[in-house]
Amino acid sequence: AYSDLFKKFDKLPEAKQTPSNLVALVKANTGFPITLNEAKRILETEENQYYQEGHYSLDKKQVTKMGVNSAFYVYPKRHRGALLARITSARMGLVWATGTHTSTPVLVFSAGPKWATKSFKKIMHHTQLAQSAIKALNADE
Repeated sequence: AYSDLFKKFDKLPEAKQTPSNLVALVKANTGFPITLNEAKRILETEENQYYQEGHYSLDKKQVTKMGVNSAFYVYPKRHRGALLARITSARMGLVWATGTHTSTPVLVFSAGPKWATKSFKKIMHHTQLAQSAIKALNADE
């Protein structure tokens, strides 16, 4: 998880919490390496406009600069991971538009041969959906 990656990064001595060390950590722990400029962007900070002393998530005066869609990323402690996810998801052809999930069910439709779509005809957890998609993409008729 990206949160675990940033826990490792935060355990480095402050002088070693550099963009180049972030690049190395991402490369060593994921299949989606980032560039030095991307690492610099992830580590960029700004004043927390929602700062609240003692709040579990808003208690930092400086937070990661989110840029576009910042209003949808409500947990500043997760911003670096969200930025990393946005960068790597672009390489996977995915869209990462918010930093949170809702409990609203998402309807997913499938089309294609019956052998490939039959496992999608039920209510399932999102991880099951991913596994079904992987099986359908890797299956032979």
